[in-house]
Amino acid sequence: HESEAPYFQCGTKPVVRALAGGNVGLAICRDLKFPEHAAALSKLSSTVYACSALVEPSAYKRDCSFLQSYAVKHSMAVVLANYASKSGDLVPIGRSCVWAANGDKVAS
Repeated sequence: HESEAPYFQCGTKPVVRALAGGNVGLAICRDLKFPEHAAALSKLSSTVYACSALVEPSAYKRDCSFLQSYAVKHSMAVVLANYASKSGDLVPIGRSCVWAANGDKVAS
């Protein structure tokens, strides 16, 4: 998004950070639409796929389906931290979620 350009730049490889209790693979809005991104983080031993995003109501069900499938396919917990207030012309739905590594939704 053009409004993010002053603050972010595209990376060249997946990012995983070791934290107490596991390895966290980092993702942003667009990443969640690419199964290969989740697969790459899994190959780097991620135990958690953490995605910060701005998901609008029209895309929420679809995007949650992607994220839940990553939990199941890669046996890693998945966290969606969804933006909750208007940003420019975009109006997100909020409703952040967490899925266990088996795909069960454990928090929303």
